[in-house]
Amino acid sequence: MDDADIVIGHNSDKFDIRKLNTRFLLHDYGVPRKYRQLDTLKISRKYFSFESNKLDFINARIGNLPKHEMELSDWINICLNGDQRTLDKMARYNIGDVREGKKAYLKMKDWVVPFPRKPRDGYKESVPGKPR
Repeated sequence: MDDADIVIGHNSDKFDIRKLNTRFLLHDYGVPRKYRQLDTLKISRKYFSFESNKLDFINARIGNLPKHEMELSDWINICLNGDQRTLDKMARYNIGDVREGKKAYLKMKDWVVPFPRKPRDGYKESVPGKPR
């Protein structure tokens, strides 16, 4: 994240970023540098009216591929057995999720106004209507 120009994810504000922050804290990695962030779930809710805002649903509607499915049994098999075939399936799932999430973002990005500015050292998040 320290090297990213912008961090983009679907429901990343409420899930991914919080999970990452927790791991950074627990493993004493320190606080990542300030970064720009976009959550495609928020974009889909703010600028569109899909019947569902799940990433798989949006991708199906805009012509992208669904991600590979992971079952509870897959997670159990990885945790208990470290099964390499299931780990490979997990890798395909993650790669597909990132690839298709990026495609969804690229289709929706032109609606994002204003686009987030690049943070600077000492950057404070601005609040609409309030000077920094």
